[in-house]
Amino acid sequence: MWRNREIDRRRASLQQAELGKLIAGHEFDQVLLEVRRQASHRYWDWVLAGLRARTAAQLLQIAEQRNDGILQRVAAGDIPDFEALDNQRAIIERRERLVAAKRLLEQSAIQLSLYWRDADGQPQLPTDELLPNGFPEREPKIEADFESAAHLARSQRPELKRLELQGQQTETELALQNNQRNPAVDFSVMGASDIGYAKDKLNRDELYLGLNVDIPLQQRVAGGRAQAAAANLRRLRWERTGTEDRINAEVKDVLSALNAARQRLTLSEQQRQAARKLEEGERTRFEWGETTLLFVNLREIASGDATLQAADAAASLFKAHADFQATVAAPLDYGQ
Repeated sequence: MWRNREIDRRRASLQQAELGKLIAGHEFDQVLLEVRRQASHRYWDWVLAGLRARTAAQLLQIAEQRNDGILQRVAAGDIPDFEALDNQRAIIERRERLVAAKRLLEQSAIQLSLYWRDADGQPQLPTDELLPNGFPEREPKIEADFESAAHLARSQRPELKRLELQGQQTETELALQNNQRNPAVDFSVMGASDIGYAKDKLNRDELYLGLNVDIPLQQRVAGGRAQAAAANLRRLRWERTGTEDRINAEVKDVLSALNAARQRLTLSEQQRQAARKLEEGERTRFEWGETTLLFVNLREIASGDATLQAADAAASLFKAHADFQATVAAPLDYGQ
């Protein structure tokens, strides 16, 4: 009627075990979010490395294709000999850049293979044929408002769900230990009656009512466990508050990163277009004999670097989207 009425050790253990299963699921979800974020980063690194290798190969092809024309112009006395030597230097330099770019592409493919596996769970090494032509033109759809994004993160982040369930486990333990400190009040009803076929009964029918009260005098064990559970519950509440503050800061940071990446991408695209026009103009001037191959090489390198800067800005943008996905624990929508 008092102790063990609402809860006892068996029921408490059962409740805590059920909560433990849910906690394990949220811990798995938390690890999965981080793995997905890392996999996304490695994928965009691989795409960026592919664009680096492609740009290096294009620059090398340009230098090699014009080499015959330069040699003919040198033979005709149109341009001095050192122009041909300068183009040979440019070819060697660009071959070195291509080797470095291919090494970076191979390294990125190896890193990506840790997350891309076959049906047997073995790493698969992505080939160059699987590389896309570039980054997607459409950004994923997201909630850009801080309040809505922070609310979504707080409602879906698995560590907050885990802390809530751990708090319920601790509350169950606290209730059990408080129960152990209560007196045991047991009410019993018993009856007695002779059985058999005899005509005369040896004893009359009897009814017994009983009330048993057991007051625990030694409560130090239960009291100490109750204090420990209460302290652990306060710790979990403070940890939850700290986690919510950290999540809010992460949301602010990732929204700032998205905004900066968009601005950087816009500026790098403008720079790439300007560098491309300068490259084409400098090449035309060289054909007319108004400039030297040195300036042509510089314009081509600057145009290639601007292309890589634009690609790097795009990679940063889509990495920021992957970070946003992990921060709010929600899938991204790339649209149709």
